[in-house]
Amino acid sequence: MVSFYSADAPAVMSEVTYPAWPTASIGPEAGVPQPGLGPVLTAMPLACTRGNQAFPAGSARGLALGRSFADDFYYRMHILPSVLDVGNLTEKTVYAVEVFNAWLAPVTLQSITGAGTEGLLLTGFELPELVRALTSITGELAASMDGPGSIDATWTFGFSTGEENVLKVTGSRIVTFPLAPDWSRKVTEKLSFWTDVFETRDGSEHRIMMRAMPRWSMEYTALESGERLNMLDSLLAGWGARTFLVPVWWMKSALDVPLKAGEEEAECDTAGRGFEPGGQAVIWQRALKCESATVRTVEPKRLTFLRPVGRDYEEGFVIPARLCRLSPETPVSALASSLVESRLRFEADEPEGMAPAPAGEQINGRDVFPFRHDWTGPRQRSVVWALNERDTGTGLPQRTARRAWPADKAEARDVLFGTREEAEAFKAWVIRQGGRARSFALLLEEDQITPTRGIVQGSNLLYAGNSAYGLLASGLACRSLLFLRTKDGRRQVFSVTSWQEFADGEFLFYADKAWPWTVALEDISRIGFVLTVRFDQDEFELERRHDLFARTDLAMRGVVQ
Repeated sequence: MVSFYSADAPAVMSEVTYPAWPTASIGPEAGVPQPGLGPVLTAMPLACTRGNQAFPAGSARGLALGRSFADDFYYRMHILPSVLDVGNLTEKTVYAVEVFNAWLAPVTLQSITGAGTEGLLLTGFELPELVRALTSITGELAASMDGPGSIDATWTFGFSTGEENVLKVTGSRIVTFPLAPDWSRKVTEKLSFWTDVFETRDGSEHRIMMRAMPRWSMEYTALESGERLNMLDSLLAGWGARTFLVPVWWMKSALDVPLKAGEEEAECDTAGRGFEPGGQAVIWQRALKCESATVRTVEPKRLTFLRPVGRDYEEGFVIPARLCRLSPETPVSALASSLVESRLRFEADEPEGMAPAPAGEQINGRDVFPFRHDWTGPRQRSVVWALNERDTGTGLPQRTARRAWPADKAEARDVLFGTREEAEAFKAWVIRQGGRARSFALLLEEDQITPTRGIVQGSNLLYAGNSAYGLLASGLACRSLLFLRTKDGRRQVFSVTSWQEFADGEFLFYADKAWPWTVALEDISRIGFVLTVRFDQDEFELERRHDLFARTDLAMRGVVQ
């Protein structure tokens, strides 16, 4: 018995006895009777009425076989489940996978192709394998803890019918490292570049950037006791070289309202915190009450997660997190019978993904270093000569200069960042330079020329005292460029072509270009040197004083032009 309906009279439903199912022209065996493939009926098989209107048997009407569950389930292959979310793995887990043949004839499983399956093993299927009609074959999917932190794998099953069904597996191998740093100890973040530098005899250099993006790591001290001490021992001994999800503690954002179990949205400040769609986060109230989450969307005051949270959080933080591994050796010091401290160093599984800073202010095509020295401490500088030395051991050594001028070397330049945004801007600027790879312009604030008169528009004369004039008089190529800054923020970069003593203690310098404006003496803020330098380090360590302030020490050296 089958049901049919009339396009002209949809309210009238009748039943007729259909003698046989039509045969299929497609599928594993053409010609086999198939239910659900009935043709469109062109004539009424029996008399029926609609209201007062009669439709005699055999009358022409546009009729079609009514669709049923058979059309949705039969005549195809099924992978059960087709999508498998393994969640957050904490141990090896095995899942059943079933291949069901919903055709009315046998079908052959011909191929299985995997992608992104590291740490996952699909077994139990023999290729090629015949699957009888309306029966299934089963296999096993084993998900182990070895592999990347994020699981996103697919297996494509190919059948003799031409179908290609996909099994998609998602999840994570994440164990959160919830032990917070002791902020009275040093907390650091480090960017590590790799640059090959080849120096010629005259001091010029050829530099090659070996890493497109730096490696990221952080280090801090955890001070633990009681239950947290047991947790530290378990994490260090039981997890080893596997991946942890580590909160970036200085980016934490406090919950504005309590977060309830089953909710997918958290109200918190997201500006400048590093949250990204698809990124990882940790919802943290204390070490023993926290959980990981994957960010779905980021709004100015709200985060949405892919899955509902599993606990109630009356208060706490949402912290962006990174997949990291512990250093091979982690020291643990016992301070008392139930109090230990451990210096923890984490290295990210992925390189730093921050985009380089856009081009800013430049001098002669080189970026200007935009950060100020922290003058609460001294800035050390040295003058370095490249020498050839010959020492026979019997007499005095002979030394000759390899180049006509020395190089400036800034041993330490402390930079203090007062906001989180300033520290992130510094990281982006360093990434733009590629560590030691690129040279840039450094404005020396401490080596000044003291002006004695104002400057006049259209003139190229500069009257100044004898402060630092010796560096100009020496004619060193590394000190040929200067800058003049006014109190209203204007700046002119120039070179001194010649000089002469104008009066007792006053010198007249001739600039290579005319002044573009007239400025009174009291409106001149500073006249100093512009050096072409590069970083003399490939590792940049930011010391995080707490979740807001940071500082760093920088080493630079002059570049021979």
